[in-house]
Amino acid sequence: GEVTGQNDRGHMLYNLAQKIGTRFGQDGATGETKVNTDIIDLYTTMQDDIVNKGSCAQPAYYLTFRNYVKKMVSLMTIPLAQNLIFHLTNIGNEDNSDLVELYALSLLPPVATCDPDAYRNELKHTVLKTTGPEDKDEAIASLQRAYTCLGITCADVGDYQGGVISQCTDPVGLNLVGYSSGTRDLARDKSFIDRDILQMGVFIKFEDMGSAVDWYEFGWHSEAHSLKDLADNDVIPEVDNSFFVSFQDYFEDDAFAEDFIMSVLLGTDADFVGASNNQKRLLVTAYLQYVVLFISSVTSLQSSIKECNNGKIDVALDELDASVAYYVGSIEGPEVTGSNQDAGSLLFGAAKDFCTEFGTCKAGGGNIPIAIANENVIAGFNAAATNLAAAKCDDVEDSIQTVFGRYMPVPLYQGVLRYASYNANLPPGLSDDGSLSLGFAFAQGILPIIDYADEDNALIIDRNMYFDNTNPVQDGFAAVAQAIRGSYDELDTLCGDIGVFKDEPADGDMCAVPDFPTQPPSAAPVQVTSAPAPEPTFAPIGDVHPTPATTADLA
Repeated sequence: GEVTGQNDRGHMLYNLAQKIGTRFGQDGATGETKVNTDIIDLYTTMQDDIVNKGSCAQPAYYLTFRNYVKKMVSLMTIPLAQNLIFHLTNIGNEDNSDLVELYALSLLPPVATCDPDAYRNELKHTVLKTTGPEDKDEAIASLQRAYTCLGITCADVGDYQGGVISQCTDPVGLNLVGYSSGTRDLARDKSFIDRDILQMGVFIKFEDMGSAVDWYEFGWHSEAHSLKDLADNDVIPEVDNSFFVSFQDYFEDDAFAEDFIMSVLLGTDADFVGASNNQKRLLVTAYLQYVVLFISSVTSLQSSIKECNNGKIDVALDELDASVAYYVGSIEGPEVTGSNQDAGSLLFGAAKDFCTEFGTCKAGGGNIPIAIANENVIAGFNAAATNLAAAKCDDVEDSIQTVFGRYMPVPLYQGVLRYASYNANLPPGLSDDGSLSLGFAFAQGILPIIDYADEDNALIIDRNMYFDNTNPVQDGFAAVAQAIRGSYDELDTLCGDIGVFKDEPADGDMCAVPDFPTQPPSAAPVQVTSAPAPEPTFAPIGDVHPTPATTADLA
């Protein structure tokens, strides 16, 4: 059996941690590696709670125990990550790459639904080919990038052999698509909320609704709050004329988001009982991505203005950072173009997906386009940050109004039009096409806005885009497009911001009616006072924007 601090016997994870820990300088004074000490201490704490304190009889203890399990799982990945680094470093001295593949496969599943780019790169270099010395640097970099997915830090893993592979540096602050919060770090954790949505999608895909509900209610990757907290608007300070309240008023339900999400997960709403499992997955995940987080991003902006006017500049900057986190998510990364493999899953990613179909892109780095709406949103965020730092609250309000009034909703309008076109052409009869769920979610995000402009047009969009897997878009695509065009007089978004849907060049031309504003989208970021200048593809689990199977050019 195992002896504390020894590494010459045993075949389980404890012994593995003992052996590899010495290579990373982590064997302590007793000879036991730090990770083993931490794990044993945690086991002892859990045992004491359950056996001696009777904690399991206390309902509130569930969350405590859940956090223990979360920490335990993270600790157990440390020797796996260390072994992967060790075998990658020594790949030239080994007969084959089997051990590299073994340790990579032990770590990749949780990365797939957390950082799809890191997952694809690690998969490419360690599993889908015979790994060679030329793969080492990229494979290790992808692994280190994924540490947050595993719940571990650079210090947890340490450096190999005194610096042969140096300890990495953990990121600080929010650094996304050309926006940086500097050393302000509160919103970085909030940006991980997109990872919880992707994991929920996996649970629903495999019909594990219980785990999906657990992730929704309590979260995992984002420790700042859960998706339920955001759906209930429980974590953003109250403001006058709250965007969240406008949705409550429209849907005539104070808990509209919570009620919808739980009705789909628990199967309690007759409107969605007939949905396929894939449709349910997309109903929930897309609603969270394009309704709940859209609202959270806007209400955080409203809170930022309020705190600026109250003289609480630091709090206002934190709220602004949170808005960026909810609009972009963690997956896009720091480059202005976002993820180079279309992995992003929030509004930023949707705008990037749709701009090629609506002629609203500009050239980005390499082959990656930049959605003009995104460029203007990020420019507005940066302008607001500059003005907040200077306590210019009126200028902050002007830039923020431009961000959420004009540009943030653009991918929602484009999503409604794209899926109205596709869904109108579905064959008659019962359909299990996921596009019905996506069209519904995008429409839910704009209905209160359209209703404010014109109630009749909101009714048209609702009737045609509501989830209906037997007779969707009953009035046809043209009716939905005209309902959006007919609301321009009261919308901040201009027709040119939305563009022309390539599959419907006549009815899908959002500037087709000359009586409405026709200013085209500007290729330059919106100018605001004091604004600064602003191989194979491996699909991740739970694609958010699936290409319709029967229409090849709707990519």
